[in-house]
Amino acid sequence: MNNLPTIGLKKGFYIAFEGLDFSGKSHQIDLLRQAFQKIGFKVNVVREPGGCELGEELRNLIKNKNVEICPEAMLLLMNAARVQMLTNNVKPSLDRGEIVISDRSFYSSLLYQMWGNQLNPNITKAIISFSVKDITPDLVFVLDASEEERAKRKAKRNNTDRFESAPEDYLDRVKQGFEWLKGLEKKSNKIITIDTSGTIEMTHTEIYRCAAFRIGKLKDGQLEIDKAKQIITI
Repeated sequence: MNNLPTIGLKKGFYIAFEGLDFSGKSHQIDLLRQAFQKIGFKVNVVREPGGCELGEELRNLIKNKNVEICPEAMLLLMNAARVQMLTNNVKPSLDRGEIVISDRSFYSSLLYQMWGNQLNPNITKAIISFSVKDITPDLVFVLDASEEERAKRKAKRNNTDRFESAPEDYLDRVKQGFEWLKGLEKKSNKIITIDTSGTIEMTHTEIYRCAAFRIGKLKDGQLEIDKAKQIITI
């Protein structure tokens, strides 16, 4: 497809999905990707950790529950993968005016490393800040799935990784972190909590509506106005 519409001359739109494990992020990300591609946008889907050659290698190591990794090393490995992915993949994509959709973002390090592993907040935030610089999501969807819903999805999984099989006390702290993240919605216009208790289609419709509305509000010249009207009314 030639002459794909872009968002701005050199600035795209960066969307991240957060949520506890088994909250349905992957499915919703794929539905959103398809929706934007159907109307002509170039969409780049990435994941953290991962998103580039080094990131995927580190992902295999990080997720492997049979490899011992101390909390401090985990924080550094996560951010090594992150900075490489942002540099090699996300920034060039945004510079081309594309939509980037990411499965997790730096918020996950705050939740899983700072809250879950109880690492020093100042050090954790400093390392994250050094890694992301100014490449941060324009919009963050926090999927709020019930315990029952997540348990059903977990039961269908044959194998679980390091985080999915973590001790309950660790997972309880991560859950507290997600409550904190959802609370940030009142302070930040970038964070939107999505209730996933409805059908998959209902959840997707709400996510798409919110994303389209934010993109459509960009100033003239940053997005084709007719295209903005189209995605808002679909």
